[in-house]
Parts: sequence; C-alpha cells; structure tokens
Amino acid sequence: LVVETTDDTYQSGAVGLWTKSDSVTCFDDVQVFALPGASSTQPAAAATSASAPLRTETILLVNIVNPDDMEPIVEALQRLRGVHNVQTSLQEIQVSYDPAQTSRPQIVEVIEGHAVHVK
Repeated sequence: LVVETTDDTYQSGAVGLWTKSDSVTCFDDVQVFALPGASSTQPAAAATSASAPLRTETILLVNIVNPDDMEPIVEALQRLRGVHNVQTSLQEIQVSYDPAQTSRPQIVEVIEGHAVHVK
C-alpha cells in the first residue's frame, strides 16, 4: 500500500486520477471503495457498467522532444476519438484510449504526422 485516504466531500459521482503534465506517473491496481456505512463495500470497478476497458500504450520516441514541441502532438492526440488521457516525457508518450474507437496505428500516425519518429 502506497497511499490510503478517505474523503467524504462528495456523496456520489466518479473518481479520476490526475498528475502534472511534466511528470511520469503510473497507476496500478487502483481500488475505490464506498465509505463505511454506505450501501456497498465492493470496489467501484466491480459496480461499473460493462463499458469497454481503456487501453494504455506507452510509445517510445526515437529522439528527445522539447516540451514546447510536444504540445501540438498532445493536442492532436486528445482530438482523436476515444482518447481519454495523454501523458508525456522527453522521449515517450503514454496514451489511454478506448480501443473500440481508436487504435495504436492511428495514434502513431498522429505522432509521426508531427515529424516525430516512433521506435
């Protein structure tokens, strides 16, 4: 266990994870439970609808890319249908997307369309 927290600010809604755009962060095995006394003690993921799971691809870049040059790539990726999140570092781009709406080849095409070569 790395982090455990309780927050009863909101009684219903969704959960999101956010990091600053200049960080490299991975989330693994995140579990969200209802507060004690609530109607459910199952992880929230078990109670969600049967929507398709997101896929996260880490795309390695041939060269280091300046953060200013990365901005238009991120904006173009975010415009792709089904893309939910884009994280970058100097030599990689991590994209979380719905594989029913877009694909890795489409993502790579957008990146390479900005004259950045993918490994």
